[in-house]
Amino acid sequence: MRFAILPAAALLAALLLIPAPAPGAPPEKPKATAFDGLGKHTRKVATKSADAQKFFDQGLNFMFAFNHDEAVRGFRRAAELDPDCAMAYWGAALASGVNYNDPRFPPEKAKAAFESLKLARAKADGESDANRALIEALSARYADPLPDD
Repeated sequence: MRFAILPAAALLAALLLIPAPAPGAPPEKPKATAFDGLGKHTRKVATKSADAQKFFDQGLNFMFAFNHDEAVRGFRRAAELDPDCAMAYWGAALASGVNYNDPRFPPEKAKAAFESLKLARAKADGESDANRALIEALSARYADPLPDD
């Protein structure tokens, strides 16, 4: 019996070593996981990081599959890997917006989309003409504050 208690006690001790989030702190957002076999959609973006390109393409494939939350995670991971990748922020803004499967656009989502778009516009100089045009086109979709209609 005493051997069965030891692993449980060790597990409990290990769990107690994990720091608890600060009171009132927002819950941590799950990190993007690299997936294979999502599709063949790709778009060349201005980045020197192969991993950032991979996560951008993953976000794009999730976006086309209407899994917007996972798309946002992929685009944000691309931005973490290359903070100067304008299209990673564009993707996060695009995937955060309304779509015909989910027409809700709560203020926190609108703010996240607008902030991502601002970063995309600020970092767009290194992008291709077509990618800069996509960033500017998305600028017509979001405003801060949101209009009433």
